[in-house]
Amino acid sequence: MRQLLFDFMVTALIAIFVENAVFARALGSTKLMVVLRKPRSVLPMGVSLTLVTTLSAVFAWTAGSFLKNLPHRYLWEPLAYAVCVIVVYLIVRFAWLQLMPKTYERFGGVLTTASLNCAVLGVVLLSVRQSMDLGHSIVFGIGSGIGFTFAMLLVREIEDRLMAANVPKAFKGLPITLLFVGILALALYGLVGHQLPT
Repeated sequence: MRQLLFDFMVTALIAIFVENAVFARALGSTKLMVVLRKPRSVLPMGVSLTLVTTLSAVFAWTAGSFLKNLPHRYLWEPLAYAVCVIVVYLIVRFAWLQLMPKTYERFGGVLTTASLNCAVLGVVLLSVRQSMDLGHSIVFGIGSGIGFTFAMLLVREIEDRLMAANVPKAFKGLPITLLFVGILALALYGLVGHQLPT
């Protein structure tokens, strides 16, 4: 039991920091920049993305179990996983509309942005390609959602600090933010142990 908890914790930490969807894979970075224009939607976006990635990982693991025995399964897998993400989006949207309609009116667009994000499909494909079992897929989905939220909060904080800094006019706004994200991605790339080609 202790070893299983340790494995889950390591999987979550890998998903949050090492395999971060934004910094390590550049997944969802365009949505990240859109969400950062509305600071109040950062946390709802993070919660929605975490929920959708976790449920999509469960659905994709189930679909992957059925697809293993099919001939030419590699042709069907991407479509099946995309359908899993869409089904999860519809289920979460329906549940949110029924349980909290006023909150949905306020943050409903965030769910759509979070669900139809390439980071969700990327997390699903990564968990399937790494042959994770159901428990590790769930933990990887949760960790990836937390990692995306961490990336949004970090970039938001740095963006605020860069606005107050004396940055050359040509680099103000999006260019300096992208430079920061690129440098941070290189730092994480080195943290994993990769070496840049010489």
